[in-house]
Amino acid sequence: MLDGHARLPVVRCYFSQMHGRFSQHATRVPILLKPVTRESLFSALRKVAPQPARCLIVDDEAEMRTLLERMVLSFAPGCRVYFGEDGEDALRQIQGDLPDVVLLDIRLGGISGTDVLQELRRQADTASLPVILITGFDQEDEVIRVTNVTLSRGNALPVGVAMRWLSVGLDAILGRRSNAGGDAATPVG
Repeated sequence: MLDGHARLPVVRCYFSQMHGRFSQHATRVPILLKPVTRESLFSALRKVAPQPARCLIVDDEAEMRTLLERMVLSFAPGCRVYFGEDGEDALRQIQGDLPDVVLLDIRLGGISGTDVLQELRRQADTASLPVILITGFDQEDEVIRVTNVTLSRGNALPVGVAMRWLSVGLDAILGRRSNAGGDAATPVG
């Protein structure tokens, strides 16, 4: 028993993908929040592709593609900018003409931007391709895909209590107030 807390459950979550405020540290891919500013884009480009000759912009909104194109050309005059409208289009474009950097929206129709990134990282010729993710997600829209959750406690832990613990824990990680209800902070046993 450690300081009277032997009954506290341990929750382990193994994350397969994350985006939002945690993922920059997990994936080392810059993430820009819409509306994207010149300063934020220039800063990200300086880090991943300081002098791009070819840039692929993937976004399902024509206005956003045009805005990003103007910013890229302002950063790298003479850069050849080309476009993808969805995840499938992005993968086709990249296989046909490997860019120096990809500006990739996360929310796309069909294959999502995170799925495109995952596919790029699987292929040897695109595994190190510089990618800058762009998202309209804010902190409340944070998405975390969990592949495995393990709960453990010395004694049995009722399912309802375990779920409240998990909900409170994830809310704490995401910086939100818990909606779990009940007295989830009190161990049962």
